[in-house]
Amino acid sequence: MTFEALTSKFWEEDPGYFRLKQSCKTLIAILILMLITYSAPQLVKLLSAIAAGFSMQAIIGDSRKKHLRFIVIAFPIYLICYLIGYFSKEYALLSSVALVILGFLAVYVRRFGPEFFFAPIIAWSFCFLGILLPIPMQQYPLVIGSLILGLIVAAVIFLFLFPERKKKLFFENLDIFFKDYASALQWLAHILIHRTTPEAYEKDKATLKGHLFQLTIINGNIAQNQTSSETFGTNRLNYLYSKQYALAKVLTMILEGIGELIQAKITLSDTVRSHLFTVFAIYASALTNLDINSRDSNHAAVLKTLEIIESNLEEFQILLIECIIMKNKLVIPLININLGLRLILRNIQKMEHANEN
Repeated sequence: MTFEALTSKFWEEDPGYFRLKQSCKTLIAILILMLITYSAPQLVKLLSAIAAGFSMQAIIGDSRKKHLRFIVIAFPIYLICYLIGYFSKEYALLSSVALVILGFLAVYVRRFGPEFFFAPIIAWSFCFLGILLPIPMQQYPLVIGSLILGLIVAAVIFLFLFPERKKKLFFENLDIFFKDYASALQWLAHILIHRTTPEAYEKDKATLKGHLFQLTIINGNIAQNQTSSETFGTNRLNYLYSKQYALAKVLTMILEGIGELIQAKITLSDTVRSHLFTVFAIYASALTNLDINSRDSNHAAVLKTLEIIESNLEEFQILLIECIIMKNKLVIPLININLGLRLILRNIQKMEHANEN
């Protein structure tokens, strides 16, 4: 397997390399702690490594400010939970009650949104470790110091090493998606003028679809891991992702429709090809100029372009009806192409209006 194929496989399994970065940060934090505590007792090394490793798995947020806010709130809670378990382990009933109450709270608060999925379980795990690890009660100053050291190192590494700018990556991917989408439409316009073989078409189609869906998968991963507890329709990233996914599926519909025509060696009339070429070219122009995250984007010009597309689609539909009447075997591919073009228009309009608002 080549290096490119290997990286592509990793990317498919972990879009954006988020899990890989998280693993690297955890490993680096533990290694740094091992260096800092090189001459310290084994107890200090153990507890600081546990504190860093556990605490880094549940940090959430889509900006450094939100990460910092989470750390300030959650890390002291982790410390408190460990100490609850540590000081209650001498009393079986008390430790059992502590585990049951914290376990109930950990499960219950998950219902309030994705930001509560992991942190409560990590807090319960700290309490459980406090009970489980056989550390004498007299060493509590060493215990507290070790935990604080681990939590501080974890916070610093998470905030400053491989900083996660997921929202920025989302909009960068969306911008690339629009440009690649425009390139795909320009390629389809080119095919209408210059013929191609079914084999060459299928190969190029697979490459285009693969790249567009890869960008869509990455953004879906980002959108679904946001900390907002808003519903799917009101959260901005989720809303934009839903439209991006719809656009990717719609392009597949158009590609399949044109592919059927090429496979069947059906030639469209010059008038139909001319209108289709015009629609593809105007769509490509609109998508190239579309910048969802820019306040300075020329929204009026994009909306005007979309109005031109809408009028062209009406003319194109009349031509398609004539083609369908004349050639029955064109019905399904042409209907798919027409429907796909209209769905592209609707989704771009919705994204543009959402951006304008």
